[in-house]
Amino acid sequence: MSNGEHEIRTPKGLRIGNRSVVDGKNILQIKRGGCEDYISAESLVESIHGLPVKSIEFFTAENQRKEA
Repeated sequence: MSNGEHEIRTPKGLRIGNRSVVDGKNILQIKRGGCEDYISAESLVESIHGLPVKSIEFFTAENQRKEA
């Protein structure tokens, strides 16, 4: 995969950071002004909603067929 395939962008195209894997978990890697930090999807959702997140459930095409 090229670096562009790892980039995470807003719907209008602003670059947020890169998708990365740390200790087997997918995380968002953010670099600004020579500093670097990481945040998990759960932590990001908690920051946005202000509520604790137990887990995030993902749906695959197979799950969607079973739901229908």
